[in-house]
Amino acid sequence: MKSISQTTQQMESISKKTSAFFRRYHVGQILRAANACKLKGFSSILVFLV
Repeated sequence: MKSISQTTQQMESISKKTSAFFRRYHVGQILRAANACKLKGFSSILVFLV
């Protein structure tokens, strides 16, 4: 069985694309409108990115 390895460069690329998607489609605003946000601590976007 072969495993698929990802390089750091690929991971950074995926992270940038995910962040761009969240910004483009205003995911943060949608989450706040749905009351899916916290008053303190990690932002809901950061939780979704992880």
